[in-house]
Amino acid sequence: MLLPSSLFSCTVISFASLSRGFPQQPSPSATPRPAPRVATPQGTYVGDANVPGVDQFLSIPYAEPPLGQLRFADPVPYHSGAVGREVNVSSYGPGCLQDPTLASDNGLSEDCLTLNVIRPASNGSEPEVLLPVMVFIFGGANFLGQIKQYNSTGLVQTSSTAGKPVIYVSMNYRLGGFGFLYNSLFQRSGNLLNTGLKDQHLALQWVHNNIARFGGDPSKVTLFGQSAGSFNVWMQMRYAASHNETGDKALFHGAILESGMPASLALKGQTPSNGDGYLNATLALVGCLPLPLIENGSDQAILQCLRNLPAQRLSDVWFNPVSPLKHQVDILVQEQVGFGVDGVWINTPYYWSEEVVPIPLITGTTLNEGSLYGLVPAGTATERAYLNAVVATNLNRTNPALTNPVVLTYYAHNAATNGKGYNADPTQLDTYYIGEAVLGDAVQNIPRRVLLGQHSSSANAIGGRSAPTWGYMFKQRPPLSVFRQAFYPLPAETPDILFSRAGVAHATELAYVFRSIYGLRGRTSGDVELGRKMQAMWFSFAYNKDPNFHNLPNIPRWDQYNPQNARIFHFEEQGSATSGMASDNMRLDSYVSFVV
Repeated sequence: MLLPSSLFSCTVISFASLSRGFPQQPSPSATPRPAPRVATPQGTYVGDANVPGVDQFLSIPYAEPPLGQLRFADPVPYHSGAVGREVNVSSYGPGCLQDPTLASDNGLSEDCLTLNVIRPASNGSEPEVLLPVMVFIFGGANFLGQIKQYNSTGLVQTSSTAGKPVIYVSMNYRLGGFGFLYNSLFQRSGNLLNTGLKDQHLALQWVHNNIARFGGDPSKVTLFGQSAGSFNVWMQMRYAASHNETGDKALFHGAILESGMPASLALKGQTPSNGDGYLNATLALVGCLPLPLIENGSDQAILQCLRNLPAQRLSDVWFNPVSPLKHQVDILVQEQVGFGVDGVWINTPYYWSEEVVPIPLITGTTLNEGSLYGLVPAGTATERAYLNAVVATNLNRTNPALTNPVVLTYYAHNAATNGKGYNADPTQLDTYYIGEAVLGDAVQNIPRRVLLGQHSSSANAIGGRSAPTWGYMFKQRPPLSVFRQAFYPLPAETPDILFSRAGVAHATELAYVFRSIYGLRGRTSGDVELGRKMQAMWFSFAYNKDPNFHNLPNIPRWDQYNPQNARIFHFEEQGSATSGMASDNMRLDSYVSFVV
């Protein structure tokens, strides 16, 4: 990620907080259901039945623990266990190593490659009809996050009451340096790049091979993700195209990309040598090699030294925000971790220019994507400094033509429309809103338009193969409690205006997709109704690869995207606004200036 890690800390917390479900608890008079059991070649998994209407199988291993010689290596399918042996999967195992301040009560570990299967409650008999499957890849800059933070019980419960029951799957994958370290040494040592992506792919293979045992249909899998998870979905689409994972070999058959656009001006693939400085700094700090060059040592010896280290030693270097080691690495290098150009997953830094599998696709953004990265106090100097940093740090490194004066002049020429993407306080200084617009457009809105145009039209598609495509803009201003919940590390006395200025920020839609909006203070009937509509459309897509086959009245038809008229669906139920089709013209002149 090219965006500074400090800007991501609050964002990643929001991913978890906005999607936390509020599962119902069984009433005292309810008769406890027996624990669900599913027999697999790895043993009989015994899950949890304590949430009404839902069976949970938590932290099922899909890969051998990536320890010792498997650290930094391709994941190995899980083979431990035996037919007939009972395995308790009724509680969460640890998340993968990351910032320790974000750990849940289940802890963190290098042994973390597990997945969840959440299904409608079973009566113990074999299912008569296999259900569509929704596989979620969480976001967090590929640096943070875990499956426990995304409570899907509400989503599965609602799918049943809506008459379109689905099975939900999510996986942990290696993060940060453990999963996305790119450098020349790793490339020379057997192409050890992109192991986090390989973890996700192995989890998808597990779903393909095993989900029928849980009542899921392996031929009806929808892959969806948010933020970095959305980027990862795109990478899985690219891999499927380049490795002919189609037809009976297809691991998924439709995709939903929420606020993670592969043509982002602030994110590109990395040539392995670009990460050598980061690796050198790591090696020096952990005692595996003196500076300055990795070429001074034997590749095998260096790699073995890294594999012999206690995992906590590396975690302190890469993740601990208060560690002096982490601070030194931040000073020594600018880039950290990301997608490495390896000739397998991606062939060029501009990976969005490579062919992806042509499957039905939904993709969209929130109204104020840039705000969450810049919640700064009011004040001309501070806001101007923030805006300068946004351009200089995040945009100029990917496109030097986007110089500070050019961007500032263009966006400032009409601040009321370019900078304020929502109904902001008219007396508020414009610089903050211009900064939000610049960053939101560069990271999300511009690439959304590029992606919609490419995937929906054979004339624009890489490889000439298009597919049904639907675009959206999420415009619902959420309850203030969403931001209070998402930004809990900030002092309690932080004024509400700091949160309310965020508007419809990055990740806001998660509360509606996962149904956590039902449990938030300050929710309106419009919030509840919008969550109901959005989930119904997601379930329809899982069943029909088209969001329009739902049973709810009074929802306008969501038309496929057509580059000729560029219309998308607006999700909004507040004031006099209602959801429906609209032109995708927000700051369109700014978009043209960027791409031209």
